[in-house]
Amino acid sequence: MCHGPEGAGAPPYPGSIQGHADLWPVIRDGMGEMPAFPQLTVGDAAAIEAWLASLVADAAPPTPRDVYATECAACHGANGEGAQRGPQIRNPVVPYATWVVRNGRPGSGYADAMPPYGEDELTPGELDEILGWLSAMPKPADGAGLFRTFCANCHGANGRGGPVGEGIVGEGVGEWIEVVREGEGGRNYGRRGGYMPSWSRAQLTDAEIRLMYEAVAGGRRGGARAGEEEEDD
Repeated sequence: MCHGPEGAGAPPYPGSIQGHADLWPVIRDGMGEMPAFPQLTVGDAAAIEAWLASLVADAAPPTPRDVYATECAACHGANGEGAQRGPQIRNPVVPYATWVVRNGRPGSGYADAMPPYGEDELTPGELDEILGWLSAMPKPADGAGLFRTFCANCHGANGRGGPVGEGIVGEGVGEWIEVVREGEGGRNYGRRGGYMPSWSRAQLTDAEIRLMYEAVAGGRRGGARAGEEEEDD
């Protein structure tokens, strides 16, 4: 019901578990939202592992997208859109995202923490391709969608504070633009609550920041206004 009839994923857990090993501790004790199965034995777990392994034994070498489907999609959604187990990760800040993948991070409001992935589990080439694919996701055109993609993971869906970020609805649009351009904490990525990435005008234009401000804090519709020119062009 959760992993699909052949372990390739299902809506509650969209990631594939085909080829996964060391399942016995999870089956025995449960993990996060997955319950324990005391009725299953070590031998049962070994049989399940062997069957899952048989499904990928003759498959071609996995592509980075296959690796994403196996390792990332269960928490972050099939296309990085986010899921019940983890936040959306589209249009990532690549240096910070790389640090998080290599070092892991606490759950921050989710059932499970994110484990670190070493280069033996996710090669630099695979990680670069995955982050490149996520970076190429089209940006939303509306202010609310932009805010969800770039800000809500930290500052909350309504801008009034989230797992690791303060509320920002009391700031003016000028402050928003300044903070987005400068960020906070440099490359001190592990500084919880004290790090914020910076975005260049190529990543977020002033007009897009203004749309986010209007949608969340400015009280206006947060959509593109007729005849408005972007200062960045």
